Amino acid sequence: MLVREYRRALRARKRVVTFKYDDRRYSEDHTTSHDAQQIPAVVVRGSAGMLEALQRLSPAAVILVDEAQFFDDGIVPLLNWLARHHRVVAAGRCTS
Repeated sequence: MLVREYRRALRARKRVVTFKYDDRRYSEDHTTSHDAQQIPAVVVRGSAGMLEALQRLSPAAVILVDEAQFFDDGIVPLLNWLARHHRVVAAGRCTS
């Protein structure tokens, strides 16, 4: 899903940034789909790291988040706040 959203944003000539939690099993600087497709990603350790990176990076119209379940509890308020002015897509496992 994130690969599709990434390509869609690029086709629309929108700036896109992808974040992934600090998990480097498959790649240092890309997120990898189950069928081995990769897109560039910024590695962060939590919601505070994501906010710091967003302040450093050029403004993005589309923000993608992979493995959202690994982020701290601050991720939900941050993504809700970002969704006011950006297209935000977060992928992760749901737990109850």
